[in-house]
Amino acid sequence: MIFKIAWRNIWRNRLRSWVVIMSIILGVWAGVFMMALSFGMNDSRAKSQINSFISDIQIHHNEFNVDYKIKYTIPNLEKVEKALEANSQVTFYSQRLIVKEAMLISSKTNQGLSVIGVNPDKEKKVTDIYTQLIKGEYFPEMKGKGVLIGKKLADKLGADIKSKIIVRYQDLDGNILQTKFKVVGIFETVNSNFDGNSVYVQNKDLAQQLNLMNQYHEIAIKTTDKNVAQGIEKTLQAQLDVADKVEYWGEISPELAYADEMMGQTLYIFMGIIMIALLFGIVNTMLMAVLERKRELGMLMSIGMNKIKVFTMIVTETVMLAIIGGPLGIVFSYLSVQYFGKVGIDISVVGEGMKSFGMDTMLYPIIDNQYYTPIAIMVVVTAIIASIFPARRALKLKPAEAVRSF
Repeated sequence: MIFKIAWRNIWRNRLRSWVVIMSIILGVWAGVFMMALSFGMNDSRAKSQINSFISDIQIHHNEFNVDYKIKYTIPNLEKVEKALEANSQVTFYSQRLIVKEAMLISSKTNQGLSVIGVNPDKEKKVTDIYTQLIKGEYFPEMKGKGVLIGKKLADKLGADIKSKIIVRYQDLDGNILQTKFKVVGIFETVNSNFDGNSVYVQNKDLAQQLNLMNQYHEIAIKTTDKNVAQGIEKTLQAQLDVADKVEYWGEISPELAYADEMMGQTLYIFMGIIMIALLFGIVNTMLMAVLERKRELGMLMSIGMNKIKVFTMIVTETVMLAIIGGPLGIVFSYLSVQYFGKVGIDISVVGEGMKSFGMDTMLYPIIDNQYYTPIAIMVVVTAIIASIFPARRALKLKPAEAVRSF
């Protein structure tokens, strides 16, 4: 009986009811879609950095990341490679030589530089830097030593294909070396900071200069999925020696993992703020509905409807509006996320700013389906809380006075 009366009551003033429903729909849609954009930004940033240069997992000497000394190459290399080949979730790996404390020498600028030595064929299977070339080729057959440099660095140097750059660094014995490289390719990733401070050379060229034949500072690993990388890291670490340090992408770049963890909490905080705003709107609308129906409520109480039933009726009306608006808002949110998650949103107008944070200029909203259920519960809880004040106001009505009101 109460539910039937409540259902009829909410449609007696259709405009007011639809205002509440549309408020809930827009509030839920705005909250979910904005958080999907945030999730998409973070996912884009993580994927771009993992795919371009970090990789899913890295292995180093456990002292290498402390001071980046040339001497800290991976011990027991053969054992490490056997462990990688035996792991079915490791798809590819690539050995690298890393010189973190190199210096670029030129007439226009002297600056610190990271030199990354790679095996071109193996590196193609682990990172996508070869697809980021905007000029030149990916280590073509040539005489001399080729280098790939970032667009930001090329612009700073005024360099182009076939330009020469000089890099100064120390070898294994502490001798200062200067090596001339010829620019064979210019790449542009979504991380402009990386493009301005890192260059790629071939392992064979760098190993000869450093006197590190068949030794490597880093092994970059590609797995079946970045989300399983942490589990694989623990498995590999248990199989290898203490001197081998295995790290998944979240440990290599902690801010990426931290952002992933914080996104879920931020979603609920953001939705909570929207729900609070909706709460006041619902309270205002339902209070108006109660005051407009003073005479009706007075008559109902006069003929025997007790206070509990009146209270339940007002709460039920509010919850019904939320049950209509909440699911519709979630459906519209889901459809919007699915559509723009495929076609993307072009934000190239702020492309330079995005690249300074390592983000792509195409944004693809994404949100895990597990968040929709808690959001639906939040809408219903908000409606229940919002209904309490109008319902209490209805209970304070005196039947004798209410039936005489206009």
